[in-house]
Amino acid sequence: MSAQAWNQLLKPSGVKALALKTTQKRKHAGSSSKHNPPPLEQMYLDFGQRSLKGHCEDCGMRYTEGDRTDEEAHRKYHRRVLAGVTFRGAVTERVVHQRPDGLQIIAIHSTDPPEKLRKLAEAKRHIDDELGCSVQLPACFRAFVCVTPAGRMAGCVIAEPRKVGYRLCETLDGGHHDHAEVAVLQHDGLAQPALCGISQIWVSREHRRLSIGSQLLEAVRQNMVIGFELPKEKIAFSQPTASGRALATAYTGTKNFLVYT
Repeated sequence: MSAQAWNQLLKPSGVKALALKTTQKRKHAGSSSKHNPPPLEQMYLDFGQRSLKGHCEDCGMRYTEGDRTDEEAHRKYHRRVLAGVTFRGAVTERVVHQRPDGLQIIAIHSTDPPEKLRKLAEAKRHIDDELGCSVQLPACFRAFVCVTPAGRMAGCVIAEPRKVGYRLCETLDGGHHDHAEVAVLQHDGLAQPALCGISQIWVSREHRRLSIGSQLLEAVRQNMVIGFELPKEKIAFSQPTASGRALATAYTGTKNFLVYT
């Protein structure tokens, strides 16, 4: 800017003109924002309000009430859980245990026909959803499924050959992870001989406390190896949840049962 322009600006008339222009710009900006307000977006602020939280007692799913996506996901999951997985026909022909209440335990082997393996894959997807984790199906396995008289799956265990396990040990604070649903297992690092590994075990909510879990483990012990009953201390468990650890402790008679990853 030239010296003449600066001098013109410093005159009182120049200052007033500059101030007038600035004021007009501010008024124009204010009127524009008043006539064109920014769009509003409805949002949920979750501060733990009881009214926004939904928990279905039947399927166990937690969701946000009033959120259409959450509610639709809950409806689909609810129908799938209540319907469950059904086992009928040739899939149920290998019965290894019959309970007095009509429930029976059937066996499915990794060498079975595709029809049975497809049904087990469907059951495993359901189990993975319930447990909240996905575990790859072992290449060589024997699965034992507890089925109701109506054909619905009430429980399932998937077992695999296992040569080595590690003794579960206490945590550094002197206790066990009994209250954590999923916790990192700590073991002594010393390899112990094992004969069988429990890859996954699951019992439906409505059939718990009916000794189905222990009967599934007993089916593994008596039928994993034909003509041989596995010692309980030679059975290792892979990453059990809190309820799985409680079951393993009760079944083996020790909190220091064998584990593997």
